Amino acid sequence: MKSSSMSVTFLLALSVLSNVSVGLIFLSCSSKETKPGQTAAGTAATATANNGVALSSTMQKLKNALENLLPDLADSKGFQDPANHDRLQKEIGDLAAIASKVSHNPIKEKMDPSFAFLSEGFNEEINRASEAFNTGKVEFARYSLMNVNSFCIECHTRTSTGPAFDSAAIDQKLSKLKPLERGEFLLATRQFDEAAKQFEAILENRQERFQFLEFDRALRYVLAITVRFQRDPVKTEKVIQTIKSSPQAPFYLKQAALSWEQSVREWKDERKKAGKKAPTSDELLAKAENLIKKGRQEQVGISDRSGDVDLLRGLSELHQLLVTSLDKNQLGHALFLTGQGYEAIRDLALWSLHENYFESCVRRVPHTTWALSCYKSLEESLIMGFTGSAGTKLPYDVQLRLTELETLAKPETIPEEESREHRTK
Repeated sequence: MKSSSMSVTFLLALSVLSNVSVGLIFLSCSSKETKPGQTAAGTAATATANNGVALSSTMQKLKNALENLLPDLADSKGFQDPANHDRLQKEIGDLAAIASKVSHNPIKEKMDPSFAFLSEGFNEEINRASEAFNTGKVEFARYSLMNVNSFCIECHTRTSTGPAFDSAAIDQKLSKLKPLERGEFLLATRQFDEAAKQFEAILENRQERFQFLEFDRALRYVLAITVRFQRDPVKTEKVIQTIKSSPQAPFYLKQAALSWEQSVREWKDERKKAGKKAPTSDELLAKAENLIKKGRQEQVGISDRSGDVDLLRGLSELHQLLVTSLDKNQLGHALFLTGQGYEAIRDLALWSLHENYFESCVRRVPHTTWALSCYKSLEESLIMGFTGSAGTKLPYDVQLRLTELETLAKPETIPEEESREHRTK
């Protein structure tokens, strides 16, 4: 039974900046006085550009702060050394200040919903780590900070949108890290090709003692790069062949690789048949729906990975859609499918991410068929998450949240039923 719904956290938002340039207009400054000859739309566009510049600067500072901290996080003994306390306290405090600027940047209201709830979660997580460090819970603070990269990675591999920076040589700071940690940092800072090399080396390594968790995470990461970000079936096929030929890969992953292989063949055929005309939003939604549905059907049990390639492809399409202008029905459909995709893929570092998308769906398109579908999925996930051998025990704050969301989900044309008299306590 989970004790609380995991607080999902940060997304490094450099990928968001390119989405600003395609015309998503942030409106928070529209109430300001318009200068002579300047339209309200022009004022809003200027505000968007200014927020984007500020966010770009903040992201660079965040990269530098993470780069400074990572070697210390990899060294438990050094992290707890009193001689490093004051320096680490300042660096963690600086990171918390940067996180606050990201989570409060007004541009988040017009982006993919994940930007809002992940950036706010990151702010909370970093503040929690800072408080733990300041109160002497040093090892807990180190553990919390080490997990931050997973959420940066989740953002940066969502789509093929955004810059992929050229990799500088891995300097002395990064050389202190283990290959997986080094790859995670490179991936979190959008150095995709160099990160992929680190992960592929882990998958191909037959000399050192086999570490399944490292192998599994490296595989998840490299598939996220080749499928979701680079959208490259040839590179994905190479990864699959590595798994099939690996003497260390577990049997269930080799079985999943056979399914991935078929998915890649279909992917290649699809590309050959694709026309030159750009697909409409409805066509992309239909494509994403087919991929998510197919990926879910390929799974046999919650831990089965057979649908990963199709699920990652579907999520990539959906994240591309979520930064475009969608009508209410399209938005609800996209958010529902995104929630289904994350629920199926179940990355352990982001276990409750699907719940955030279902909730976002209810709040952004209330009193619609999609809101009702999203609410049902969210309620089921939360109840199952808080159910164990002792029964179901929903925390009071979760009960209140579900009551609020149920009201938002119900169609306005139907008289509201009496509130539930009792939720499992």
